[in-house]
Amino acid sequence: TFIAGATAKVFTLTLMDDSLDEDSETVILGFSNFVNVSQTTGLGASYTLTIDDDDNAPSIAWTSSTYNVSENSTSMIITATLSSVSAKNIAVDYTVADISAINTVDYTLTDGMLTIPAGSSNTTITVLINDDSIFEPTESFSLNMAAYTNVSAGGTTVTTIDIADNDTGPTISWSPFSSTVSENSGSIQLTANLSSISGIAASIDYTVSGTATSGTDYSIVNTLTIEAGSTSNSVTLFIANDNIDENSEVIFVNMVAYTNVTAGIATVYTLTITDDDNPPIISFSPVSKISAESIGIVSINTILSLASEKSISVDYGMIGGTASSGIDYTLISGTLNFPPGSTSKTITCTVADDSIEEASETVILGLSNFVNVTETSGAGDSFTLTIEDNDSPIYISPIVDQTTNINTAISILLRVTQTEALPLTLYIQSSEIGLVALNNISITGTGAIANGNVYSLNVSGNIEDYTATIVPETDASGICQITLTVIAPTGVSDFSTFNLNITNGAPTISLLSPQTTLENLSVSLVFSITDTIDGVMSLTGVSSNGILVRSDGLQLTHSSLFEDASGYSLTVSASIPETITMTISPEENLFGNSEIIVTITNPSGLSATESFMLTVVDAAHRSIEFDGINDHVVSNATFSEEPTSAIAIEAWIYLYTNTTDMTILSYGNGSHESISFEHKSYNLEMRLKNASNSEFVSFKNLSADGMPVEKWHHVCVMWNNTQNKGYFFWNGQLRYEETFSSDTIGYSGTNKLYIGSLFGQNNWFNGKLDEIRFWKTGLPISTVREWMFKPLTDEHPYYDQLVAYYPISAVEGLIVYDTHSISHHGYLYENTIKGIGPVRSQLIAFNNWLNTNTNDWNDSTNWEAGFVPTVNNPGYAIINAGIRTPVLSAPSSVKNLVLTTGASYKASSSNPLNIYSKVYNKTDASNIGIGNSLTVYSSLDFKTDRIAPESVDYSITASPSATMNLQWEKATDDQTSSLDLQYAVVMSTYNQSCVDTLAHIAENISPCVIETVIPFQIVSGSGTGGTIRSAGGNLAEVDVSGLESGDYYFNILVRDEMNNLRVYEVVQSTQ
Repeated sequence: TFIAGATAKVFTLTLMDDSLDEDSETVILGFSNFVNVSQTTGLGASYTLTIDDDDNAPSIAWTSSTYNVSENSTSMIITATLSSVSAKNIAVDYTVADISAINTVDYTLTDGMLTIPAGSSNTTITVLINDDSIFEPTESFSLNMAAYTNVSAGGTTVTTIDIADNDTGPTISWSPFSSTVSENSGSIQLTANLSSISGIAASIDYTVSGTATSGTDYSIVNTLTIEAGSTSNSVTLFIANDNIDENSEVIFVNMVAYTNVTAGIATVYTLTITDDDNPPIISFSPVSKISAESIGIVSINTILSLASEKSISVDYGMIGGTASSGIDYTLISGTLNFPPGSTSKTITCTVADDSIEEASETVILGLSNFVNVTETSGAGDSFTLTIEDNDSPIYISPIVDQTTNINTAISILLRVTQTEALPLTLYIQSSEIGLVALNNISITGTGAIANGNVYSLNVSGNIEDYTATIVPETDASGICQITLTVIAPTGVSDFSTFNLNITNGAPTISLLSPQTTLENLSVSLVFSITDTIDGVMSLTGVSSNGILVRSDGLQLTHSSLFEDASGYSLTVSASIPETITMTISPEENLFGNSEIIVTITNPSGLSATESFMLTVVDAAHRSIEFDGINDHVVSNATFSEEPTSAIAIEAWIYLYTNTTDMTILSYGNGSHESISFEHKSYNLEMRLKNASNSEFVSFKNLSADGMPVEKWHHVCVMWNNTQNKGYFFWNGQLRYEETFSSDTIGYSGTNKLYIGSLFGQNNWFNGKLDEIRFWKTGLPISTVREWMFKPLTDEHPYYDQLVAYYPISAVEGLIVYDTHSISHHGYLYENTIKGIGPVRSQLIAFNNWLNTNTNDWNDSTNWEAGFVPTVNNPGYAIINAGIRTPVLSAPSSVKNLVLTTGASYKASSSNPLNIYSKVYNKTDASNIGIGNSLTVYSSLDFKTDRIAPESVDYSITASPSATMNLQWEKATDDQTSSLDLQYAVVMSTYNQSCVDTLAHIAENISPCVIETVIPFQIVSGSGTGGTIRSAGGNLAEVDVSGLESGDYYFNILVRDEMNNLRVYEVVQSTQ
């Protein structure tokens, strides 16, 4: 706007400074809307302003200096980015360069140009990735920027693309993986093959083992490499050819370390090298010897031509010669055994130095029965020993010094030889005629003629044996020298001199009886010795089994006995007996037999010997044995808290005989602090001993007769230090009690409980044992009576005082265990073969085990791992408390089932459990009952003659109000003391399997729904009860009435007086 009178006007144009790189730009201004003015037609009609750019061009760079892509990605994108947006079109050339990847092989991309239009900030390139099947390392190529238009080079103008391989590496195997070559082969190539071509060099390390020796039998390097692109390579194993006869040797080449390859199917190469050498040759060396008769021992050597790696044997024996075996020499035919590597063996021949003058004699040996050796074909196949004689023309055998008792004659053998058939004269001399007169020495034998103290001898056969009988003077004793001289007519002579000791008499030792002790227990016995003269007697004890009883395990004791390195000595008076105590301590944890020999020798050199057999019984065998014949238990009943007040021991016993001495119960160590209850052949006895070994309570003649045989009896013995009383209970009745002094019974941690033996050493029980309970307290008579027929549970009022419990009947394959102690641990024993005895297993926690076929006591899952007891594995199946409900993996059977407190068991129709003999339920019927109508308790050796019945589908369609007649075979109880049994009838409307076994009846779940239609009623031995009656023969029957129309399935439950339960099969049903 121009004000009036104005001729010019100025206005301002504001420019915006941006950061874009761009070309120069213009602004053109013009006029319009003229008011009171007209537009010029010349140059001033418009105004042009040019704006020059002041910004730098952006830079360009690859987004990353390295890109990673897998070979199986098909393609990948590479991005280039500007440092800032540009208003110009940008172009950059790029080139492609292989590093380890190959263009068009591993990827596909050509050189090109990157273009970024104005206003954009980046651009991309797509690279095609080629997926091959070759195992190879990561491969790379690069992209390089060049020739920049409207842009400058940024920080990363070169980028590397790494293509990671996606192929599985090959495996490597020997091919072939075994071969056999001869020792003279020189070498063999072992070839390793790849399962596929690899782009990486593969290598393996291997170890070499076997019976062949490295460096001696073979040599080989320990690494093999297969170059990239190859599929196999070989290693050379050089074989050494020796001259040793040997067995075929085996080399194992075992791949152990793998580089760029993994193990294939054959990583062990087995090479067998067969021997090509002949066996060595054996010969005698030297082939002969000449030895004097007096040499004693002659060594005869055999040698091999070279060593062998095989065991070699060859027999040797006499094949000829003039010498007589057993007279001139002793050599027993035998076998020479050469261990591998040895080359010589020696045969020993003993030459007899006789007194006969004779010509030289020979012994010829030969070899036979050659094993891995060849006999020499030349000299050396036999050996000749020449024995040269060394005897004089006349000889009398030497006589050792002799001893005899007073007034006792003695006879002595002697031999006379000569080389010529000449008459000989024998002269007799005595140094003490007061001891031995010459006329009391007589010579008897062929051709012996007496002439006073001179004898003529006719030794025409060159050798004769004679007997010299010497009779001492009456009541004379002492030492006399006797000389016998032989003279020939030629004057050649020989003599023999010896001393004769005439003593006052030999000592005596009392008879020693056989002894038996338990493993790790010592045994003591006493014997007496007596001598005829005063003096020092020597005593020795020897064990024939030095491993079982060592010398230091034999100890003799006497108040005046002296011990030194050679044995014992004791000064005795003539004819006065001395009592010796022998204590034998066998070696720890050993058992067996040993003859113990006791020898005494008096000052005159006379001796006496007595021996006896010691039997050390295997504690593992004897500690617990239930064979139904000699049942017994030795319990390590060590108390963690000493029971200073009372002890009670209960057991059920079954006697086979009452005419022999046997021990029923004993506790202690056998000498003191003990209690014992014994069955004698004439009565019953009970003894208590205190700590000083005083028998201060002795119940004898407890009954006029022994216990009745072939019946079960409950016995209980107790002592109570608080009351100072001892008790004996028989079948729940107090038979005897006695008050003893205040000198209480002591206790020791070494005490043990013995059931069926006298302190584990003898008087073994002859019968059966069951339900053995050991308490560290006394029991009231009411408690004994209440629980003697019941299974022991924690409801027993004195349960926390229980030390050991053995609730197992005398059956094959039992498990015996201690169920209660402070720590709830016990020793577990298993007896798998009747009569052999148990083997002690590990000490285990009782609350964490079960008996399985795998014998893994601590694995509570073993029921699902395949425990299948069978008639061949008929032991107790122990179902432990606290584990999941066990489910069998197959139909199973077991002789006996033990359910511990809190245990449960669930059968299935496909995998039932048949129990052939006894169910022992430690608690009550809650886990195996039928509602409230059935309770299963412990039994005492109850068995039946029938096994669990097989399921047979008996169904009856009943009419309304029809009466069903059911028949079954009567049960037989072969152990109970009563012939009366109880029968009940169970029924299901579903199918027969619901009622065919006790387990199915006990399960009683829908849809079975088992009903008891005839409650238990007593049935006599004749088969007659309330509504149950005999059906003739061995059948019993009952009528069931009042049923509605439908199908019904029946079976019979049989129960004895001890609540033992069986299922018996209905064999006939009619209406």
